[in-house]
Amino acid sequence: MPGSMLHVMHVVFSLDYGGLERVVLELIRQSPRWNQRVSVLCLEKPGVLADQARDFGATLFCLHKKPGLQWSLRKEVQKLFLPESPDVLHTHQMGALFYTGSVARELRIPVIHTEHGKQLRTFKQRILGWWSAKAASQIVAVSQDIQLALRRLFIPTGKLKVIPNGINSVAIMDTSIACELKRYGLPDDVPVVGTVGRLAPVKRQDLLLVTFREVLQHVPDCHLVIVGDGEQRLYLQDLARQYGLSDRIHFTGMLPEPKYLLQRMSAFVLTSESEGLPLALLEAWAVGVPVIAFAVGGLPEVIKHRETGYLVPFGHTSELAKQIIEVLAAVKSHKEVLQPMINRCQELVRSTYDVEVMARQYNEQYQRLLAARQH
Repeated sequence: MPGSMLHVMHVVFSLDYGGLERVVLELIRQSPRWNQRVSVLCLEKPGVLADQARDFGATLFCLHKKPGLQWSLRKEVQKLFLPESPDVLHTHQMGALFYTGSVARELRIPVIHTEHGKQLRTFKQRILGWWSAKAASQIVAVSQDIQLALRRLFIPTGKLKVIPNGINSVAIMDTSIACELKRYGLPDDVPVVGTVGRLAPVKRQDLLLVTFREVLQHVPDCHLVIVGDGEQRLYLQDLARQYGLSDRIHFTGMLPEPKYLLQRMSAFVLTSESEGLPLALLEAWAVGVPVIAFAVGGLPEVIKHRETGYLVPFGHTSELAKQIIEVLAAVKSHKEVLQPMINRCQELVRSTYDVEVMARQYNEQYQRLLAARQH
């Protein structure tokens, strides 16, 4: 009966394209399995994924927060919480917890918070993060590296837990639909190096472009595809022109289902200077694409060098290029050498990084918090 369903309210800034937002979307999609009624509070704007969230059964609210610190937003949050009365509040990233956590605590609504990355860089941000964390009964990190960063905020260890991100492995591994590469200016019969992610400074796609120049010296027919959008797109496109590589580097923009391009990549590369547990990495594993990445953040927790991928020290572009060249050579001449690694990665996705595993762990935390409130 609807009255017996657990009402979970997620809080985000928006439901635009991004790893955090896609995790929320998957938790919404999984909610009927766990007898949950789900709503989503978007603090700033609904975002491009809002309709999909509604299609999965979520009720959406938006407070249209203005840029900058807005203390008055707490009153709007309270007005929303009183009639909606969520059983559990699930906030994503510290800003969402800052605006809603203390209000929920005053109303005796249990709060679980997920930190998806290491965003608290300035002293002011860390102070606000420490204060915000007091309102949460449970704080989840998507990697051990992020959990360690949260411990440095003097958050009690008993509050902290790691729940890795998950993807819909069944859907991702469906290769029944082929990608039309010519749509993106890519020839059908060339090696393709690619990446997926926001075009933001922390992702350091500029280092990927530097690396790709070196790769081309050894694999002259190679192409690079960059899936994603963001503030650095024009800068990166200008950099590609400066390098004389506009015909070899393809910017697709944000794609709702990047798996179709992932399936055609010979190698997937991450050059971020900080990462939690990116969904794109798991999706590359799922479709059988070798992953090469800088050893930063939570990536060494999931990528074991030469077992489930390849790790390179951050910023070592020449070493990164050598690793890419090695993988491209293996893909071209004797891909069977890579098959044991591909098999291990796909099994890891199914057993550990599937969305059902993630959703079950979150549901267990919801139930635990609810039981604690009732006692």
